[in-house]
Order: sequence, then structure tokens, then C-alpha cells
Amino acid sequence: MKYLSPIDFFVQLHDIISQQQPGTGQWFLDSDEFRSLVRGDIKTLFCPGIPGAGKTVMASISIDHLNTMARCEDVAIAHIFCNYKSKAQQTIVDLFASLLKQLLRDQPDLTASVWVFTVNLRMIG
Repeated sequence: MKYLSPIDFFVQLHDIISQQQPGTGQWFLDSDEFRSLVRGDIKTLFCPGIPGAGKTVMASISIDHLNTMARCEDVAIAHIFCNYKSKAQQTIVDLFASLLKQLLRDQPDLTASVWVFTVNLRMIG
């Protein structure tokens, strides 16, 4: 799995969540817009903001909430955090490979099939 991508967004997510106080961002999770996203009424929730406004923190809170909800369902959740300071390390191949790595994290029996895919992807990328 380490071959897929050197990027580990799960660690970044965990670091951000571990620094939050209980209830942080609850207003966002309770918003009509976020609830519409969870219900599937909307497919995209666009949340623009200036650097340092807290977009990554709010995204992390949302991802953590969705991960908690998905534990009881047949749902997979993957995420990436794009950072302009890391654009040299965040190639399109590594970003997609990171998503794949996250989706396969709990599916070790699929790893052999993915190996062939990633070898071909690396050759293209």
C-alpha cells in the first residue's frame, strides 16, 4: 500500500481532528447545506474562503463526521487536501493514488488487483 502514494492524508486528518475541542464546527454539521449533502439532495458543497479562514479544519470535521456515519453502512470515504505549498509533491497521479489507497485501506484482499493498476498508472503518469 505504501507504493501507491507517499502522501498520507489520513495522518493530516487525524492531526487536525486531534487538536479540536468537542463541539467545534457543530454549527456547520447542523447547517441545512451540510445536511442536504449527507441526504444526497446535493452532490457538491462549495465552501470558498481566504487562506487561513479554516477551510481545511471544517473539511476535516466534515470528513470525520462522515467517517463516523459510514462505519455502519456500506460506504467508503476518501479525501485529499490540496495545498498550494505542496503542489510539487501533489501530482495528479499521487493524488488519485492516495484516494485509491484510502479506499483500499480496509480491503486487503483487493491489493493484488490494484498492484497491476498502479503499475500501469505510474507508467502513464
